[in-house]
Amino acid sequence: MRISFTVPGDPHGKERPRVAFRGGKAHAFTPKTTHEYEKRVRLFAGRALAGLGFTPVDCPVRAQITARYDWPKKYLDYDPEGSHLKQPKPGTKLADEIKAMRYGHILPKKPDADNIAKSILDALNGLMYADDAQVFSLQVVKRWRDPETERFAGVDVVLEWEEQ
Repeated sequence: MRISFTVPGDPHGKERPRVAFRGGKAHAFTPKTTHEYEKRVRLFAGRALAGLGFTPVDCPVRAQITARYDWPKKYLDYDPEGSHLKQPKPGTKLADEIKAMRYGHILPKKPDADNIAKSILDALNGLMYADDAQVFSLQVVKRWRDPETERFAGVDVVLEWEEQ
């Protein structure tokens, strides 16, 4: 079986747990931004499952995650129909940067790919599968969104498993 969904908005990585001291004791907690992002992932995953009568699977799962980032504003032109990449003169610094970014030579930096995966996979615990330890194959791709065909940044998630 195959389930896919998109979480619109900027990709968000799993942040490290924070520690607070209360009454002389240390308490670890998940940062609010991570907690909110995981709730958002569950919302969009739940929409993909709506009406399927789905229960979490208990078998090996393959995951593909594609994080699409917005281009920095200096590379975009805007018009009423949306944004598109600027068309600078060939050989200029701007033209060279756009070409390098388009062909994957300059990639988005933060968050790290492993932290993006961790936030997505942790959010799906108990919803798509019993535990993210069931994920046996994981592919994470970070790239710039195509302003001509993709209207917004986001994270595309595809999960696959063999029906048992």
